[in-house]
Amino acid sequence: MSSELFAAIDLGTTNVKLALFNENGEKVFAYQQRCVQSVRDDIHEINPEKWWRTIVQSFHKIDEQFKSKISAICVTGQGPTVVFVSKSGNTVTNAVTWLDRRGIEKLREITSQGIDEQTALSLARLMFFKDLIQEQVFLLQPSDYIIFKLTSELVNATFPKRGYLPWYREDLEKFNLDKKFLMPTLVPTGQIISKISKISAKILGLSPETAIVAGAPDFAMALIGTGTLQDGYLCDRGGT
Repeated sequence: MSSELFAAIDLGTTNVKLALFNENGEKVFAYQQRCVQSVRDDIHEINPEKWWRTIVQSFHKIDEQFKSKISAICVTGQGPTVVFVSKSGNTVTNAVTWLDRRGIEKLREITSQGIDEQTALSLARLMFFKDLIQEQVFLLQPSDYIIFKLTSELVNATFPKRGYLPWYREDLEKFNLDKKFLMPTLVPTGQIISKISKISAKILGLSPETAIVAGAPDFAMALIGTGTLQDGYLCDRGGT
């Protein structure tokens, strides 16, 4: 029997969680640590480097006999939360979380053009930040940002269906946001993105052969994890 282990990272609104599973789906290690966002009135944001530092600390909690067996890592997380990353690979602001209310005054204007409310909320935030950010930036979600830290690859990891991303190229074009906000390549859930970068492997104490696998937003991964994949099953995705 193979002794491979698979790591799962979940970037929650309050906690960052790390777990290891064997090939039978049995959990052999779990650890979580608070990583609280900054809240001021309608502003809800967090420095995305806090997620990365917390993940590094979490991997250092794993016993070496387990760590040496990790063959793949998959990341999921909260959303719709946006991380603005420049072409040079740097974040240009704090991550703006799904609870942020900036730009909300644009919501009715957006929904009046046939955009669903959840997508409209994300577009409203982008409209607020359009003139504040001075350069072109890529739009990442929290799990995408950690994938970037693990691989140096800029991707949107999700299901290739409308409803799983908080923004879409045609919507960005409709509201003249496409020149400022760029969308990385979409990588479908379950696809191997690349091996972990040498520097991240060294930081986390992992094999440089470790595969990084595309996840999806937490609400979708919850359905997969609970087996809620056909009619007749129900999953409460309430988070809290």
